[in-house]
Amino acid sequence: MVVRRLSFCLIIVLLLVLISISVQDRLFPEPALAVSTTLTVLSGDDLTVLRKHDRWEDVRKTVVVKEGDSIKTGERTWALLTFHDGSTMELEPETHITVTRLSRDAVNIWQQIGRTWSGIKKLTGPLFEFEVHTPSASAVVRGTLLDIHVSESGDTVVTAFEGAADVIAMGLASLVTAGMEVRVTRGEAPQEPQPMTLPDSRMTVTVQGQAWALVVDPQERGVGVVPPGLVVNQVPRSSSNGAHSAPHCIMVSIKPVSGSSLYSIVLYGKETGGPVEVMVEGFVRDAKVFSETKKLTVEPYQRTGIREIKYVASLEVVLDKAGLLTEGRLGDFELVNQGGPGKVDPKDLAIANSKKPMQANANFKPIVEGEGVRFLNLSTGDFNSQVWDFGDGHSSSETNPYHVYDSPGEYRVWLTLTGPGGRNMTNRDLYIIIIR
Repeated sequence: MVVRRLSFCLIIVLLLVLISISVQDRLFPEPALAVSTTLTVLSGDDLTVLRKHDRWEDVRKTVVVKEGDSIKTGERTWALLTFHDGSTMELEPETHITVTRLSRDAVNIWQQIGRTWSGIKKLTGPLFEFEVHTPSASAVVRGTLLDIHVSESGDTVVTAFEGAADVIAMGLASLVTAGMEVRVTRGEAPQEPQPMTLPDSRMTVTVQGQAWALVVDPQERGVGVVPPGLVVNQVPRSSSNGAHSAPHCIMVSIKPVSGSSLYSIVLYGKETGGPVEVMVEGFVRDAKVFSETKKLTVEPYQRTGIREIKYVASLEVVLDKAGLLTEGRLGDFELVNQGGPGKVDPKDLAIANSKKPMQANANFKPIVEGEGVRFLNLSTGDFNSQVWDFGDGHSSSETNPYHVYDSPGEYRVWLTLTGPGGRNMTNRDLYIIIIR
């Protein structure tokens, strides 16, 4: 009888243990199996990873990165982190980061020094928290193309090329939106957002007519528009206006590496095809270095299997020993009906086009505050920047600006939105009486 009771008790204990293990497996899955994050060398040969067991490892191609790992790039090495949802973070030379949190629903990065370029999907899917922390600030990302630069002193500059991010320091937050940047000095609150500082060496591609353009850099990354009108941006600190904008404009930041580099410009004919003019200009800070123009007639874009009709021209740029642009040479456009540059990974399209087209819904409300007017942006839909025209010669790109009029009068105020679907605007007449 005693033996039977003992056997029964053992069975009960074993069942409880099995149930406990099963519940633990479901509630607390092994983190390494939950996510997949890879680190890839883009160029250079000085990339190291510090694992949890405190040993630096050289990286030559691609490795798996886990929570707690630190990453360092050398003087001439670029690397790319790819997260499980397709979001990416590119590390520029002499950058040091640590992956402090890595799970299905959250990624936290500690950026100690250097420069990163992140393409973060809009946080509506499985990943709903992406944060980058620096010695002076934290950036809470909402889905954006974001540049973060941390100096040796720990000061931080956060620039948004698309989307938005909250920059937090000393308990205060500042919203940085597309085309704007926020500076944070270590130990101080964020400064007011300002228009972003343009790259030292850059080029612009302006397309008039019946075609979209994609600029492909030497690393086969693209920025521009691809059929059927999808915006792509894989090139750090570069930008492109929407597919419905006329003219179609692309700004490309040129990597500061001395010598000659070969880019490609790819044209895709729109539905009707027709005449196209392409102007390429190169700049060093505010000085124009070169300008070239090509004219051609394009056929409508077609694709059957691997065959597609597009037009490709080579663009050679030359930089001096300081990494500054000195000249550029644009070749003739040639018809290409298969292969060639211009292919875009679907996951990169997902990052760039996670937004729905902007609707015609610009709206705002003026509220008198003191001697001026607070303008509240009540717009809905998908847009990534706004410009206010106050009707008196002044303007602002803030979300909810405050403006003081110098004299009584009637003013027509315009709010213009820019988003993936193009531009939308609205206006309102204001009758301002100044009481002093």
